Amino acid sequence: MFSKIHHILNNQEQLENSKKPVQLQINNTFYLFDSHKFSLIQNTTESNANTITYIDGGSAILASGATFSLSFIRIAAYTQSTPTSTQTFQVREFFLLTLPKYIQNEFLFENHIFEHKNTLSKSSPPLNVSHLQLKTTDESIKQGISQAPPTKIIDLARRLAELQLTIDLQSTYTEQSNIFVLDGTLTPSYPFELEYIKRLSATTCSIAKSSTLLTTTNESINVFLKKHGPTQPWTYSITPTLHFTKLHEKSNHIFRAEGAIEHICKLSVVSNDATFPGYPYGLIKIDQLARITNEEKRILTTKFLSHKDAKIITTLLTTQDSHSILDNIR
Repeated sequence: MFSKIHHILNNQEQLENSKKPVQLQINNTFYLFDSHKFSLIQNTTESNANTITYIDGGSAILASGATFSLSFIRIAAYTQSTPTSTQTFQVREFFLLTLPKYIQNEFLFENHIFEHKNTLSKSSPPLNVSHLQLKTTDESIKQGISQAPPTKIIDLARRLAELQLTIDLQSTYTEQSNIFVLDGTLTPSYPFELEYIKRLSATTCSIAKSSTLLTTTNESINVFLKKHGPTQPWTYSITPTLHFTKLHEKSNHIFRAEGAIEHICKLSVVSNDATFPGYPYGLIKIDQLARITNEEKRILTTKFLSHKDAKIITTLLTTQDSHSILDNIR
C-alpha cells in the first residue's frame, strides 16, 4: 500500500521537475514564475534603527452548544525598539458570548462582549460588535451546505480585534520608523475585515506561517521558491505589496509576506533566533504571550460552569457533549 502511495508522490515530483513554464496561483490569479524576481536582502546597520510592534491573538472555547458559545479571546502586542532593545507589552482580553437569534425569517448571530483586561492607556472597545452580526448561512463562516454553529464567530472576532488593536497602537506610535507586523495576511477573508485593513498605516506588514498556495506543477509555492531561490535571504515580489521571503540563510521556511518591501526586508535582522531561524523573533514572542493555555482554559471553564447563577447551562451543553462521552470511552 505504501509503495503505491510513494509511486504517486514520485510521479508528482517528476511533473514538478518538468521544463514547462511555471505559474503561481494566488487569490485566483496566475503569475508566471520569473527567476529574475528574486532580490537579495541587504543586511545593513540602518535596518536596526526601528521600533517594531508585533500583534497576534489567541482564543479558547469555554462552553458551547447549539444555542450559544462562550469564548475567551486575548489580543497582545509586543514592541521591541532597536538598537536600545527596550520592550513593552500591551494586552486586551475579553469574553465573547454568541447566540443565534431568529429575526425576520432568518437566523443571525447576536454577540455580547465582556471586557476582562485592557492595558492600553486609551480605553476603546476591542472591536465593533455589530460587525459580528452575521447570518448563520454567511458564506465566510458556514460549513458546506449547513449553517454555521455559534463557535464560527470566534475566528472573526479575534481577527477584527487584532486589526483594531493595531489601529489603536498606530495612533500612539506615529513615527514613520515604527513598523507593525501582523501574524497572517492582509487579505480579507471575512465581512467588514477590509474596512479595518484600509485603516492600517502604510508601515503595516504581515507574515503568514502557513500557506496552501500552489504552482501549475502541483507544488507548494513556498517549496518551489525555496528550491529555485538563492541561499542568502531574499524576497520574491508578486505585486508591490505581496511577496514571498526567506529571512535567514539557514532557514528552511519561506513565508508569504504582505506590505511594503522595505519593511519586509527589515525583518531579516530580527529573524535569527536559534529556535526558529528565518522567523521574526517578535512573532515567536507574541505567539507565546497571546496563546491561551489549556490550564487557563480549564480554570475559566470551571469558574463559568460552577458559578452560582449557572442554572440551565447543563441543559444547554447536552446538545454538544455526545462526542465528549464517546472520546472518553476506552
